[in-house]
Amino acid sequence: MDRQPVDGLGVLESPVRKELLEHLVELFHSRDLDSATPPGRTARELAELTGLHVTTVRFHLERLVGAGFLHAHFEPPTGVGRPRKIYTSHLSRWPEPTTSRHHEALAGLHAELEAGEDGPARAEEAGLAWARARVQAGPGLSPAPARTPGTWLAKIGRLIDELTDWGYGPNVRTTGASVELTLHYCPFLAMATEDPDVVCAAHRGLLRGTLEAIGEPEVRVSLQPKVGPHACRAHLRTMTPLTGGPA
Repeated sequence: MDRQPVDGLGVLESPVRKELLEHLVELFHSRDLDSATPPGRTARELAELTGLHVTTVRFHLERLVGAGFLHAHFEPPTGVGRPRKIYTSHLSRWPEPTTSRHHEALAGLHAELEAGEDGPARAEEAGLAWARARVQAGPGLSPAPARTPGTWLAKIGRLIDELTDWGYGPNVRTTGASVELTLHYCPFLAMATEDPDVVCAAHRGLLRGTLEAIGEPEVRVSLQPKVGPHACRAHLRTMTPLTGGPA
């Protein structure tokens, strides 16, 4: 029987989520039909398959679970250790794509930057204002700054969702209070070639505005442009002390 999700197809605009879902859909089709439980993979196993950081994979898998594309369950350990969280697909066919929205999402900001003559400072303020006007914290997130590593990662997960909706293909690495985001498929790529300072400033504004909207105003944000043909890298560090984990 098809268990085709009817909502949440926008999450598949992320190339990372598409790749993860493809792996698990193929695994479903290669299953032993006599098995009562569909085969699955852990986040770490999928990270090894895709070459992505396990934290990045885990973020995207949970979004796919939330949208109904995947199921997750825990398997008891065979020896000493924690239960393994297994992700499985029950899809018998690939979901139909929806019309992409991210090409329109930043159109107004792009036009404003092209028309502007005030340089990076104005570009950062424009990005900041654009994000403030559009981003909401969402359910389950505290409006107060995160004070534990888990809450901080939940806030970063919300930031990842926004960046994905805007057309970036973000990868994430976390170390306590610090986060490294590699931003792929920049919507401002052509402009960045001519005026990288302005585009980096706009990205700083977008990141700062989004973080403010989800209750994280005290985050140090820096950009490293051109780390790849279509990528830049953002470094984030919360200035709020975290308890219960590495700083």
